[in-house]
Amino acid sequence: MSSLAVRRVAAFVIAASLCAGCVILPVDYYYAGSRKNVSETTLENLVVGVTTMEDVLLTFGEPEQSFPKLNVLVYQWDKVKALLLYAAPVPANNAVGAVEIEKHYELELAFDKNNILSDKQVIKNAP
Repeated sequence: MSSLAVRRVAAFVIAASLCAGCVILPVDYYYAGSRKNVSETTLENLVVGVTTMEDVLLTFGEPEQSFPKLNVLVYQWDKVKALLLYAAPVPANNAVGAVEIEKHYELELAFDKNNILSDKQVIKNAP
């Protein structure tokens, strides 16, 4: 191989490696198929000592989990917080793409014996 050909190959390899990389785009939307009726406003409307279980069920619907003996309802949802866009300088089917970076949330609501909200807790990045 001539020195000119070697230089061209080296230049191509260097240029291709410089073109590879990734970009993170901050976004904020609900994951497909996730509960979409939980927001800052609806969470602020949950007042300990005032809100009833009926109010919660009318606002959010059926919970993902319920513990009747403990009088606890659990609502879960996922939001996409960022998109990771990537490109690699290789001829492959998956050389370019995007990955959603999601965050899982849980809202745990505890009620007293009269079905009045006694405690609320939002868990971010819940398992």
